[in-house]
Amino acid sequence: MDNSINGGQNENQKNEKPKGQLYKYFSGFGDEFDKDNIKYKAIIWCLLIGGLYDYFFRDYSIGISMFIYNMIFLIAGIILLYPKSNLKRKFSYIFLIPYIVLSFSYTIFNNVEMAFLNLFLIPVLGIGYFISIRYSKSDLNHILIINVLDKIFKTVFLSITIFYRFCVEGLKDKKKNGHKKSYKNPNLRHIFRGILISIPLLAIIIFLLSSADMVFAGYFSHVEDLFLNITFKNFIGHLCIIMLVTIYTFGLFLRLNYEDKLKDEKNSERKINWEALTVLTIIVVVNFVYCIFSVVQFSYLYAGGRGVLPEGITYAKYARKGFFELIIVTLINLTIVLLSKKYVKGKNAKIEIWCNIVYSILIAFTYNMLFSAHYRMNLYEGAFGYTKLRIYVELFILLLSLIFAVVILGIWKCGVPILKYSFILAITMYCIMNFANLDKIIAKKNIERYKSTGKIDVEYITSLSYDAAPEIERLLKVKDTTIRKEVKDYFKRHKEEANMSYMHWHQYNYYKNKAKTYDISTIDMFN
Repeated sequence: MDNSINGGQNENQKNEKPKGQLYKYFSGFGDEFDKDNIKYKAIIWCLLIGGLYDYFFRDYSIGISMFIYNMIFLIAGIILLYPKSNLKRKFSYIFLIPYIVLSFSYTIFNNVEMAFLNLFLIPVLGIGYFISIRYSKSDLNHILIINVLDKIFKTVFLSITIFYRFCVEGLKDKKKNGHKKSYKNPNLRHIFRGILISIPLLAIIIFLLSSADMVFAGYFSHVEDLFLNITFKNFIGHLCIIMLVTIYTFGLFLRLNYEDKLKDEKNSERKINWEALTVLTIIVVVNFVYCIFSVVQFSYLYAGGRGVLPEGITYAKYARKGFFELIIVTLINLTIVLLSKKYVKGKNAKIEIWCNIVYSILIAFTYNMLFSAHYRMNLYEGAFGYTKLRIYVELFILLLSLIFAVVILGIWKCGVPILKYSFILAITMYCIMNFANLDKIIAKKNIERYKSTGKIDVEYITSLSYDAAPEIERLLKVKDTTIRKEVKDYFKRHKEEANMSYMHWHQYNYYKNKAKTYDISTIDMFN
């Protein structure tokens, strides 16, 4: 009898498929997923996220849909990571607050450049938030440099076969050692089956009831049109998008649940020490050159505040030729100071103080370069007007000035987290830029310049988004008929675009919605 049992077991072992590296990597995850029916919760949440992605973004412009989608994604992550996460960790707010703020910006504004950058930044912030609440020893170095990229681009794709295995196990009773495995809540499995079975049944019933009652049919006309307009090609397209997003999201949450340790950059980093006297010599020589540069700047650029330029040099050539080079030099200086502060270890307190002094002098000269760059850009804007790029550049100068202030604080006060404070400054300024309505500001400044100089680039002004409309409306009252005509065309074009691209509730956008209500007849009165 025992021999027959052993023989049967040996036969089963022979029939078992060999376990690959992927299965070994995720070994034990299935048992963990069975606890509290996390497996079913994960599949349902990920399918919901995949379906919403297809519904919101496949064929429609982005509006309030971005905020709704990202909030559902956030809620799903918090639920699926519980109880392994710590929502009270204050460090996580660095990622959570800008994640919510930037998601909501799509509901109000239409700045193309900001919206494009947000598509990349929002997922990074979201995953950074999950890592910060999931791992107790997480810090900014881990989250920004290693683990976010690892979660987004690498091992998340290893979960494809695991997703298939969990789906199959979710629809059948899993047996272990010849006995049915008990679940803490088996009703959830039956509810999941019932939902799948009810979908085609509801489609048939709604179709029959709609044919029987015209009033009832009116409530479901959009649903009926949706199904009647679906072709096999469209169905495959929708299905592929839903499954890709579902599997990717499933893999992300799977990794966040079962990756025990963050990759540690510090362990793999070789110990590097720079000789203090060598670095001091280099920075002193650099400071000498910067001193000469500063003297030249004060002698002719600032010119006692009169803005006098050397003879034969135009505003455009002067600003463009010098500005970007100064920004590059500024970034080089920032790199020099940060690397020196990290790798130079003074042999005694006296050398360390001298290092801090030369670092501070370097930063002082850098502030002069930042002011020079700002001054040049102001000259250029005064001569040729304001554009998005020029405003972005000025804001970047301001950001660098704030970061250098943090660096000075870190030079003279040990323990100041320079990277953390710099990141907070950068993300805060970026969020402010998203909500400052830069298009409106640019239009306002150019109109003010037009009133004082009579010069304006109408073609550029009318290329701005819906957000600038409240300011551009002022140009309807100017005397120049050419300008009035261009502005009227701007409003008519935006009204048509808004009516064509904004047709569903989830595309709602404040300024785009206002564009739909433009009174063209009133605008035509300005002849």
